[in-house]
Amino acid sequence: MKIAITLLACIGVQQLQAQSNPIFNAYQNDTLLASDAALKEQPTMKVSSKAVLDASIKWHNPYDKVANTNTKNIAFEKFGKVAPKGVYPRLFTSPSEFTTIQQQWQNTKIGKQLLQLATVELSKLASGQGVMGRAYKQLQTTDTVTLPTNFPYNEFANQLAIQGLLAQVQQQDSVFTLTGKIAGNFLQVWMRYIDNIKEVEGKDGMVKEQLYNGAKIAKLFDFTATAIPKEQRKAYIAFMLKNTTNHYSDGMQLPPHWRRWNHIAMALAYPLATLSLEHEKGFDKRIYDRGLEVLQDYLTYTFSPEGMSTEGITYTFNAFPDDLLLMVAAAKRGKTDFWAHPHFRNIADWLIYALAPNPNALWWSYGDTGSASELNWLMMMLMKYFLPTDEKVDYLFANALPKSIDKLPDVSAFVFAIDPDKTKEQYAGIPPITMPLTYFSASRGSFTARNKWTKQAVRMQFEARHDTYFQSHDHADRGAFTLAAHGRMWVVDGWRSTESKYHSVI
Repeated sequence: MKIAITLLACIGVQQLQAQSNPIFNAYQNDTLLASDAALKEQPTMKVSSKAVLDASIKWHNPYDKVANTNTKNIAFEKFGKVAPKGVYPRLFTSPSEFTTIQQQWQNTKIGKQLLQLATVELSKLASGQGVMGRAYKQLQTTDTVTLPTNFPYNEFANQLAIQGLLAQVQQQDSVFTLTGKIAGNFLQVWMRYIDNIKEVEGKDGMVKEQLYNGAKIAKLFDFTATAIPKEQRKAYIAFMLKNTTNHYSDGMQLPPHWRRWNHIAMALAYPLATLSLEHEKGFDKRIYDRGLEVLQDYLTYTFSPEGMSTEGITYTFNAFPDDLLLMVAAAKRGKTDFWAHPHFRNIADWLIYALAPNPNALWWSYGDTGSASELNWLMMMLMKYFLPTDEKVDYLFANALPKSIDKLPDVSAFVFAIDPDKTKEQYAGIPPITMPLTYFSASRGSFTARNKWTKQAVRMQFEARHDTYFQSHDHADRGAFTLAAHGRMWVVDGWRSTESKYHSVI
């Protein structure tokens, strides 16, 4: 009875607010008219790569731009400077930071945990275990290895990058020399593999996704470059110049306000990857410049002023760590203001309200992946590193961090290892600062209410939003709701289908 009464009370509160607050009327569930300004964003022209990279396309944008002015809690001194020409790594860290990195490994719980995991996993490579171990052995002597069709290129590259970083920081010269030899041979194999992938019809002028996926190929080069034989370094640079010059990535060809779904987040690894070429003759700086424009638009239009995404948590944040790395890379090169983007800074608010009252019940949002989500702990660690005194970020990081990490994360985790100030158990589901009991995102028409901040709280999340009329993995699920009480979820959302029978709806 208590749950039912609370549910009706939440709905009643929203109905009362709808009568008194005109903002609800502005986002009522009416069908958009053909004359609605929001529909003028439809991109209909066929564009050339030159027009895209020269930024000569003029789109109508019915939305306001956002100024990056929220500098609170940003540790600007942590960004550091970009490495000089010819010095690697250089994408988002540099040899001048190796001492700090080593201290972090020694003085943080997560640093020690990551080193222990790396020791186990990298020993498997060295001993030839599994498909990656066999490749590791073969690549010590040749660059003509035939790898299996489903070979995990990105995972193997990441492990080599981690080994390269560890060897440099710990001054293990013989290990670093061997890693560079294997990385050089592997890059030749990988580049031939990418060359053999056919261009996608209709995507003339677009870069192949395999070239920038997670920026793994560039990260591998970045953390092993000084140990890779000279001719193989030249081959990598020539390959990347050939495949990036005059090529744009997904989102660069779209209106600013269409740059707001997970494909854009993934494509932002492209300008990050091209920074491995920034001092090479022929480097197409337009790619980096357009990438920063897309990043600004992604933060502006993916996230509402209240910090809520146009997609569910899983889709939104799966690739977000690389977006944060691009923000770090940009800051190293003099542009720090992405970290002051007001929508970005309010993401923590959304995620705190999206966390179920009992933190063990995970985060809750709507869309193709259903209601229950884990939160990307690497994303939260990167945010904690550069926003060290932000209490909301610390709360989320503590709740997102698993007790044990059983899979090697991206090499960036080893660069920015930091612990939360408190543990999940110490927070016990209560944010460290006083927050209202209700959360409303007007542009999403999404409303969350609870009766208190404890593990036993009653919490309802309700979607009364307008249709999704832009690219997204979200649903126009009007009336969908979830309900938690007494430490567990009672009403949950369905999964990918948009039919009402797969959702809890009013």
